[in-house]
Amino acid sequence: HLPVHINGHFTLNTARRDLWKSTDPTKHDDPKITWNNNLMHAITSSYCKFLIDAHHYTCQHQSYVSYDQMRGDLVTYYHLFPDLNSYKIDKLEGYWLDIAKNVYQRLIKHNCDILAVTDHEMPGRLFLPDHDDDDDDD
Repeated sequence: HLPVHINGHFTLNTARRDLWKSTDPTKHDDPKITWNNNLMHAITSSYCKFLIDAHHYTCQHQSYVSYDQMRGDLVTYYHLFPDLNSYKIDKLEGYWLDIAKNVYQRLIKHNCDILAVTDHEMPGRLFLPDHDDDDDDD
């Protein structure tokens, strides 16, 4: 229910329908849980990097001929973001909801320039953040 496909070699429970959860809540060093948590961190980091770079592929023009063309590109770009609107949040649950929230928290924490803006005095002009391989390792 995220707008991206996620594929990973997660450690699953015996029914293979959910991620591995420890049967002992006092055990904090379960390698299976650590593995899954590391994958979730990598997914969050990769998703953020994807969003930071995605505008180069979805909003390829800086000067648009029509407002509708610009709006269409922006809609395409913003549909790549996890949707946390109250009417859709019930579709995200568990780990997927955690990823969606962590993506926004990470983008905020690192003050990422991800929003494209327009200028009313320059119709059709789209200002996009310019990124030079941001170092985003944590």
